[in-house]
Amino acid sequence: MKRTLLFILVVFGSISSKGQQLSGQWTGNFASNNEPSGYSTNYVLELEIKGKLVEGYSYTYFNIGGKRCYVICRLEGNYDKGSKSLEVTEVERVKSNTPPDFRDCLQTHILTYFKAGGVESLKGKWKSASVKDDCGEGISEFERITL
Repeated sequence: MKRTLLFILVVFGSISSKGQQLSGQWTGNFASNNEPSGYSTNYVLELEIKGKLVEGYSYTYFNIGGKRCYVICRLEGNYDKGSKSLEVTEVERVKSNTPPDFRDCLQTHILTYFKAGGVESLKGKWKSASVKDDCGEGISEFERITL
């Protein structure tokens, strides 16, 4: 009896702990609606969700003049468990290796969680974090990184 009860607790505990647990790393890209070539930018989200609050970092990778560049930003946002959606905004550039004349554009990503088979994804759209930046808008797609 004890063994059966332990098995049930372990099974249900593992199911509930994996359901919609979005904390972790997500890799993918974002593309601009203004980009006619369909070029997308490599982007990684590192998320930590505590209740409704989201914190973390974004890592953006791209090439400028043959040089591989990156920008790391701190994120803040909100998570709605009922709709399986989250909104994260880059609030501060932490580190980068971009040229001195490079213009940063902080972004807000509005994403929804999906699971098909064994693949977990976040899909949605992005926009400028502030009206004054006006760096466009587009789509965002990520898959969970499993280590």
